[in-house]
Parts: sequence; structure tokens; C-alpha cells
Amino acid sequence: MKLKFDGYAAQYDAWFMEKENVFQSEFRLFEKALGDISGKRMLSVGCGSGLFESMIDCKNIEGVEPSRDMGAIAQKRGINVIAFGAIEEVELDYRVSGKVTPARELIITGGKGAARATGAP
Repeated sequence: MKLKFDGYAAQYDAWFMEKENVFQSEFRLFEKALGDISGKRMLSVGCGSGLFESMIDCKNIEGVEPSRDMGAIAQKRGINVIAFGAIEEVELDYRVSGKVTPARELIITGGKGAARATGAP
């Protein structure tokens, strides 16, 4: 089954780059929704191409992405894509404060079209 963004990953980023005002507005919203993530791990659900994540310090960001095309670009940008598939279909456990915490129990903050989860390492 071909996913919606497979085959369109490059065009997705090009669209944002052509519309810099939209990109800047979305990026400011992204930063505001995340707040200070210094020293925290972040799970980007639906990380796409990692365009927004790559604009911040992404060393502690892991991603889940249904589209392999989009996820491949995210990986090139330094996002550790830990699973390909819809979030409902992947098994994730996150280590928070020294104990394993299921992804469904992490703090979720909104982003455009995706959820973001953060927890202390």
C-alpha cells in the first residue's frame, strides 16, 4: 500500500521553502508548543521529513513516521526514526526517569498534524 506522502516527500519540503511566511509561522507555533526541551527526549509522532525538528537541537528527538520516503529524509536530517508506521500500529516504550514508560503515558503537546511527546531522560 502506497502512503499519502510516499513519492511526494521532496515536494512537501519544497512547498514550505517556497512559502517562507507559512514556514516561519508554523515553526514559531512548533517552538511555542514544545517549550523548552533542553535535556529532554522527544518523540515526534508523524515526524515527516524532520523539517521542523531539524531546525532545533534534534539530538534527543526520535521519530515515528508512516511514510518511508518522508522518514528517510528525516534520518538524513539527524532524526532517529525508530519506527515506520502509524502510531497506533507501533510498539513503543519510553524510558522516563529511569523507568520504562509506555508512549501512551507520556505528556503529549500538540503540533500541526502531529503529536509531540516529551519526558525527562
